[in-house]
Amino acid sequence: VANAVGPLVGAKFIGMLPALALVAPFFGLGAFFLGKRNIDTFGKEVVPLGLITSNLICLITGSLLIFASSLGVPFPYVQLTALSIFAISCVKNGHRVMLGHHLTRRIIMVWTLTPLLAAFVSFTLLSIFKT
Repeated sequence: VANAVGPLVGAKFIGMLPALALVAPFFGLGAFFLGKRNIDTFGKEVVPLGLITSNLICLITGSLLIFASSLGVPFPYVQLTALSIFAISCVKNGHRVMLGHHLTRRIIMVWTLTPLLAAFVSFTLLSIFKT
């Protein structure tokens, strides 16, 4: 939520609490409707995860996220969790199997193209609406 409202609050476009109240419900709805499918995909297609492994992923991901946040480095929880699952897949199946998986290739492609597309759209909008 902070990554979504941070630029709006920083630009003094909206206050922090109204921004959180406006955006947070959409994150909850997204997690409710799309979260189970993502978890099922990672937990079954990439590598089968047991209860202990799942808890270990949550512990490590949470610890790394807290550490990064204490340094002031924003890091998306979902990507950190996915990278943890990829690491477990590398240990269990080897890196060739993990990197050869169709889902892994698709995720890497999306993670590469999304920032480039966002930069292009931002540049285009700034060019159109520059003051």
